[in-house]
Amino acid sequence: MIIYDENICVKCLACVSESEFGGVTYKRGRIFFDETRPEDWENIISICPVAAMKKGQEKREMGEV
Repeated sequence: MIIYDENICVKCLACVSESEFGGVTYKRGRIFFDETRPEDWENIISICPVAAMKKGQEKREMGEV
């Protein structure tokens, strides 16, 4: 799961440029993520110059530990 802080983001669009399969898009002044796309998410996260995104834990089902 991508955790994205829009307040830190400077909209340089490096993440959009690095996205090969449409996983990161820019529309109407906002950046959107489609994590179902087969992107190199680690690389996309690492290219951000202000660390506006990071990889979070996957959502867990209720009762999972």
